[in-house]
Amino acid sequence: MVDNLTGGRTGVALALGWHPDDFILRPENTPPNNRKALFDTTDQVRRLWRGEAVEFPTAAGGKLAVRSQPRPISPELKVWITTAGNPETWRDAGQNGANVLTHLLGQTVDEVAGKFAIDHQALRNAGHDPANFTVTLMLHTYLAEDRETARDVARGPTREYLRSAAELIKQYAWAFPAFKKPQGMTNPMDSDIAGLAPEEMEAILDFAFDRYFNDSRLFGTTVDAVARVEQLKRIGVGEVACLINYGITTPQVLAGLEPLAEVLRLCNSGGAPAENDYSFAAQIKRHRVTHLQ
Repeated sequence: MVDNLTGGRTGVALALGWHPDDFILRPENTPPNNRKALFDTTDQVRRLWRGEAVEFPTAAGGKLAVRSQPRPISPELKVWITTAGNPETWRDAGQNGANVLTHLLGQTVDEVAGKFAIDHQALRNAGHDPANFTVTLMLHTYLAEDRETARDVARGPTREYLRSAAELIKQYAWAFPAFKKPQGMTNPMDSDIAGLAPEEMEAILDFAFDRYFNDSRLFGTTVDAVARVEQLKRIGVGEVACLINYGITTPQVLAGLEPLAEVLRLCNSGGAPAENDYSFAAQIKRHRVTHLQ
């Protein structure tokens, strides 16, 4: 239905699942069975999208061939595989001819850059051209006239989002100076932060937000956002998915769309500055300055 309404502009992101409750309808797919289940299901969905008959078991023990109706416009479904950064998932996405959807909650920009080689090699091994596939990076987004306003607006909602994704902020806890690392443990993802005292968790969330604001977001001004997007383009990211509604009030979300549209214009036009932008950074870009003395 969405494909018909949008004239063939549908894409679907599928994920391995994280929390046990993700599998409440299909408990047989809980880890470690979730990886095979994901790619088996991806194949079924793609075949149904093409109009092929796919057999499913019936209550009587037989099988029933199912076809999808109504037919979509797009002949093939665009599929993204969601990953928190596991190199194995990047490899599996390539082997299955899928795009990649990822984020910076559990990995740095440099770490994402290093995983492109894994994805591209897997695509080539499966007979695909990496140029035909996209890595999409999801970023929390809020832009304002100045960086401090953006920080003030985004701080509370982002902290609560990070709290809800506690499993994905273990690396922030690990880097927090006051965090007591378990003896003999070397992998942050193996640590247990569920038992932290409330004041410890609040301190880690403050620390995590500051790190996230500075290194892993689309927060600040249009200049900050353009710089971030250009950085991501250099490592090969083909698309930025802006998470704009994560607890910020509706008027604030809407107000943030105007500067975001300017970032879109600048980044899709080669980063050219606006005609009325005479900032130092804009002048350097406008006149192609390469050296300063």
